[in-house]
Amino acid sequence: MYTWQKFAVTAASLALTFSVVDLRPAEAVNFNFSGEIDSGALSGEKFQGSFSYEESLVTGTGNFFFQEYIPVSNLQFDFLGETFTEADDIYGGPEVAFVANNLMGLSYNINNATAGTIQFNFSFVPGFTDISQSYFTYASTNATGGTGSVTFTKQVNGTPVPEPFTILGTAVVLGFGVLLQKEAGKKVKNLGLTATVQSKVDCV
Repeated sequence: MYTWQKFAVTAASLALTFSVVDLRPAEAVNFNFSGEIDSGALSGEKFQGSFSYEESLVTGTGNFFFQEYIPVSNLQFDFLGETFTEADDIYGGPEVAFVANNLMGLSYNINNATAGTIQFNFSFVPGFTDISQSYFTYASTNATGGTGSVTFTKQVNGTPVPEPFTILGTAVVLGFGVLLQKEAGKKVKNLGLTATVQSKVDCV
């Protein structure tokens, strides 16, 4: 088998292998969120923030009883003049919840926050079957706790991360092209040599 034929078989095998593993692009999905407290001692207070997660990590296996949780990065939460991040979460880091491939909301928990003389713990709770069911809740040790609404908005300017398969595929195609050029050059030289030998034979 010619070298270029062997290369073609190898390239096809690699392409098939990586296509079976994952065809989705690895992409960082970015969300903004905002809301307002509608009950308790902090009623009327507003908040906002943003976060990211890796879309390629979502497997679609989450359901109503066992939601799928994906880690969140770059979280920033502005509330009552303070800025909180993923490092403040008491359970090792915030997450987003999914049922199938549908985002249900944010899971994020902070303890021992303060607002003036009010000390409280707060949480973002994902929805069960729809993202509209997600909410913000807080409990205070020295004041009335309450809840608030939260709205999530997907950013449209997220930057896709090149998929490993795309990079490999490009390298394979380029390598295949270079090899074909070398093989074609060899054939041209061989044809020239054959023509020269044949010409000498005819002259004799």
